[in-house]
Amino acid sequence: MVRGICAAFLRTSILLLLGATPVFGKYNKRDTWERNAVIGCAFQLSSKVPWDYQNDACTEFYCSVCSYDAAFGSLAVCVYDSLNSMGNNEGNKTFDKSWVHVQNMCIKFNGDFGNLSLDYYHEQLDLSYTIVRQNYSLENSPKVDFPVELNPEITLNLVNAYHKYFHNMDDSNFFVYFYYIYLFLIFFLASIGNYLTHINKELSIRKYTQWYRMQAYFTKCLWKGYHTSYYNFMGKFFIGLFPSKLETSIVTNYAVLNGILLAICYKYDSTNSLFSSKPQQVLRLLADRSGILAFGNLPIIFLFGTRNNILMWLTGFSLSTFIALHKWIGRIMIINSLIHSVSYLAYSILTGSFDFWNMELYYKCGIAAIFLLIIMFFLSLGYMRNHYYEIFLYTHIALAIGFMMACWKHVENLGWKNWLIISVSLWIFERFARIVCLLLNGGPLSSRLQLFENHQNTDDILIRVTIKKGNTTMTPKPGQFFFVYFMHPMIFWQSHPFTVIEEGDGDSIIIVLKPKHGASRVLYNSLVKAGGTLDMKLALEGPYGHSAPIKHADHVVLLAAGTGIPGPLYHAMSASLPLSDSPTNSIDLNIIVRNINILNAFRKELFYLHDRNVNIKIFLTRYKANKRANSIATERSSLVSKHFDIDQLKSLAKVYFTRPDLRSILKENIEPHMKTAIVTCGAPEFVDSLRDIISTEISSNPSSLIDYYEEFQRW
Repeated sequence: MVRGICAAFLRTSILLLLGATPVFGKYNKRDTWERNAVIGCAFQLSSKVPWDYQNDACTEFYCSVCSYDAAFGSLAVCVYDSLNSMGNNEGNKTFDKSWVHVQNMCIKFNGDFGNLSLDYYHEQLDLSYTIVRQNYSLENSPKVDFPVELNPEITLNLVNAYHKYFHNMDDSNFFVYFYYIYLFLIFFLASIGNYLTHINKELSIRKYTQWYRMQAYFTKCLWKGYHTSYYNFMGKFFIGLFPSKLETSIVTNYAVLNGILLAICYKYDSTNSLFSSKPQQVLRLLADRSGILAFGNLPIIFLFGTRNNILMWLTGFSLSTFIALHKWIGRIMIINSLIHSVSYLAYSILTGSFDFWNMELYYKCGIAAIFLLIIMFFLSLGYMRNHYYEIFLYTHIALAIGFMMACWKHVENLGWKNWLIISVSLWIFERFARIVCLLLNGGPLSSRLQLFENHQNTDDILIRVTIKKGNTTMTPKPGQFFFVYFMHPMIFWQSHPFTVIEEGDGDSIIIVLKPKHGASRVLYNSLVKAGGTLDMKLALEGPYGHSAPIKHADHVVLLAAGTGIPGPLYHAMSASLPLSDSPTNSIDLNIIVRNINILNAFRKELFYLHDRNVNIKIFLTRYKANKRANSIATERSSLVSKHFDIDQLKSLAKVYFTRPDLRSILKENIEPHMKTAIVTCGAPEFVDSLRDIISTEISSNPSSLIDYYEEFQRW
């Protein structure tokens, strides 16, 4: 029910994006001969003819042309002659179309144009044609109070210059669609692959392709085994996450496409009628192209930064993948924006028009927008996300709002507001879908928090949250996660993602979290004060993510480390069967933890797997060191719930007191001509090392079908 209604909002958002794009794109077409003729003629008549007209109430550029009869008559004659000279006025059809552009230009200076008709335009043409002064010299001319004819050659050159200028602008508008076409192809192919995986049809494709080579390439980490682990670039402050090879491939091709679109198909005016020199033309056209392309990226960036993204469901890509695309495409947009700003700055300096204090509002808003964008970039670097996530999140939203407002004022009278409208609409729909998900999950739900604490090692502290499902709460699937809002006075507005486990009776949902900083530390302090158990209201938003289709595999290998146990453990609970049913499929659950204390939070779920077709292996990497420490009494021993002892654990699983050889575990479970599903979750270093190992195994076993599913997400 929740997924169905939320998906309806998501599809509406996508339709809004895809449906509005061609409509607004058509609206923004600028290169028409009638428009070029009107602007070319109006520009000359306003800048070169000393009209005998003065109006203190109207001092803007086109005031005389739109308000003075002699000037307006000259405009009608100029447009008519220019269109006829170019052979673009068969049956006066193009001249009649030019009336719309005359009205749009003049109505802001002369409100009467809203009530005038095309007949008035023709009347002024006929009247002025009989009295127009041909070949009238404007040099040393006194004030002009009669219609004049402009130099035909100069006029045609200027009209043609506007044609090339606006043609470049239309090309820029059209090129934005290539972003969407490229991403559509990527997601279309990914959706087909995801669908075939879920219906167990990959083998039919593999007969004709090197599918395993593609899998191995996309699975491997991009650089030195780093993907979910932060990498230091230049000291502790400059840290970041490397994209996966799949993400890198998508972003690299996107960046190449962006570079091509910035570089191709410019038309230059050899006469320099509109600009004083070729460098000015180049700067202005590049500024326009880069600015339009930057705006075209905005809906993509907004969509990829949302939790409610239907593309996740279609493609099987994780939220962290879309966040990575959000970040990198955002950086490409910043580069385009910087090119736009620097090009316009250089153009303003060359033309002598750069004077900040006398600039128009749209120019100042453009400067404000680029500064906000740069600040947003630095405050979203890995250091801020990793150490001060809440500060990053709220400043990111505030700066994004300020940036969009500045952009709106920047282009308010120029066009391209469509990209802003689409982006904001997506943001509103997504936030509305979140609220709907919260309400359909039952709103505030009852929960019980339990503290599992090892006083000799604070790294082993865990909080188990048992959530009583509401009547309409969505039943999650293994590997899915909720964003949880704890109704605590200090953190009720915050939401954090947690992988969930549904209890065997289906009445409750379990999450297990490790206290670190921020919200989880607040919960820990409250639990200590309450004696280790605390009832609290919370709300669930979700579920998000997809569930790995492991049911089609001949063999399932689940690898979990530390607090990454919930996802693989829930997969084991969901996919396993009682031994009495003689299942043909086998499931291997490998759990790697420092010591036995961490398993206490999952005691009930581990006992659920007893006498089921799950081979459980538990690796205790520091058990001996903690065995002596645990014998020491602690002053808060009452906080610790029932503990596993080693004998109980051995009755459930094979227990090893060492670090596992991950490569050996995988080799033992991969067999020729068999389909193996591997699901992993754990610390970043653990997941990254498995990525590279599994990539190698996929390459080394072309006769086996190996599906790799990574449930650890980081952004």
